[in-house]
Amino acid sequence: MLTEELYTVREASKLPWLRASYWTLWDYLKSGRLMRTKVGGKTLIRRSELEKLIVDVPKPRKVTK
Repeated sequence: MLTEELYTVREASKLPWLRASYWTLWDYLKSGRLMRTKVGGKTLIRRSELEKLIVDVPKPRKVTK
């Protein structure tokens, strides 16, 4: 059986590695960018869904003349 961490929107907004506000996460849920999991009427977000928001941005190259 697979187990995965679940976070409320408030908990997810406080994750130091995510850096997304409470309202941004709600917007992502409403727009479908994040999938919600409902448990007992509460909206929860899987860790794997939150990890999809993290994107590696390459460092800009130095321009030499």
